[in-house]
Amino acid sequence: MNTNNINQLTNSYIEMITTNGPYRFMLTITPKYEISDNQMIQCTNLLLHFINRRLYGNKYGDNKRGLTGFIAAERQNKRSLNSECHTDINKMRKHLKFGSKQPPLHFHLLIKEDEKNSDFTTAQFRRFVAKHARKITRESSNGSYFNVFDVNGIDVTEIYDVNGISEYIAKNLENNESSSIHPFDFGGFCFIAEEIRR
Repeated sequence: MNTNNINQLTNSYIEMITTNGPYRFMLTITPKYEISDNQMIQCTNLLLHFINRRLYGNKYGDNKRGLTGFIAAERQNKRSLNSECHTDINKMRKHLKFGSKQPPLHFHLLIKEDEKNSDFTTAQFRRFVAKHARKITRESSNGSYFNVFDVNGIDVTEIYDVNGISEYIAKNLENNESSSIHPFDFGGFCFIAEEIRR
């Protein structure tokens, strides 16, 4: 994709995001160990399911109620990982059934404001997400289980400047770190793993 097309696409995403607010939080979630893109997508949808069920009730899907907004994929550069996390990834790689040689994928979620999240502070919402993130585990090849998400890597930012946030999210397209920005709702989201740029 040439520079002009990337700029046009980036501007389209910025416009799409800014005209579909208001937003309450930007939530960033990262894997604790190296897992495949498909596993990260599945586990993030499972996390959204746990959150929606707690906030909107067990029949949130039937009632078509849940968190809504936009989600962007970003491939973490391994050089930016802290040394402890980098060591953990190398330690676990030989045990994982579904390891990936690509830098680990993480997500930014722009969450629209509604009556179920408007009373949360950033600290409260981060603790709320972390509580449900701890429920999600996967089995390694040696039979042990590990937490998929790095609780210390969960970040929640209250959104005051939607233009600034949308530019921050869309910038990854120009750096070829993200494939696209997708909407999500009570049904979760769908990324095709192969479409996420390497």
